[in-house]
Amino acid sequence: MDKLELKMRLDACRPSGQDNDDGAIREALAQLPADAELAVWFARSQALDAAVSRQLAGVKAPDGLRGRILAGARVNTRRNEWRRHLWIAAAAIVMAGAAVWMLENYFSAASEGGGALAAATLREYRDEVASVYAGMHQTGFELDHSDADVAKVKQWLAEHGAPADAVLRAGLTDALPFGCKIVEWRGRKVSMMCFGKNDDEAHLFVVSRDAIRGLGGIEAGHVERVGGFEIIAWQDERRAYVMVGDSPKTDLKPFL
Repeated sequence: MDKLELKMRLDACRPSGQDNDDGAIREALAQLPADAELAVWFARSQALDAAVSRQLAGVKAPDGLRGRILAGARVNTRRNEWRRHLWIAAAAIVMAGAAVWMLENYFSAASEGGGALAAATLREYRDEVASVYAGMHQTGFELDHSDADVAKVKQWLAEHGAPADAVLRAGLTDALPFGCKIVEWRGRKVSMMCFGKNDDEAHLFVVSRDAIRGLGGIEAGHVERVGGFEIIAWQDERRAYVMVGDSPKTDLKPFL
């Protein structure tokens, strides 16, 4: 399939993950690990869809709206038909304007990095990482560097310009590192460090703290389930972190 069809399929994939078993969408998701630019686009698209869903969920329908709609359906005059079309057109204009406003605010001014998006909230970082990892998990992925020595893993990341001074949580200090990968997110390098413990695995994503402008309404350090995976996000003065379980069955508690 060409890039346009690929994006159309991915655009139809809801951020909650309930469409991932659809054959057409599964085929499109399989292309993400081989196309970093597409993976970033998909993560942004999923995050925007999730943000729109959260906003719409908080909108209460006006009292009596259902009754007025049903009553209007029984009226069959040209005048009311014309009014109905006028209201539909007006609603479309409002929705289009709202979409443009959300896009302009979401993709606010590109930063100095030549196209990188402005800082995100911790929630957006967490949710976009979850989307990227879900695509990687769907088709499998290869590490950029394999090593069981965490100091050497950090050294390799530093040599390749990725965040390397991650402060590990207590549960990771006695876990077995087995390598790392560099992932691009909003034009920035994110370090993905992989750990194993008790026959299970978890992945730590680390980005510069200046990429994060606020919490975005989440409780930092609280384990949640996003896209079917357990995930947790937190930050310190230098870095912002997201840890995600390797599979939907992974319990993150031993890694914390």
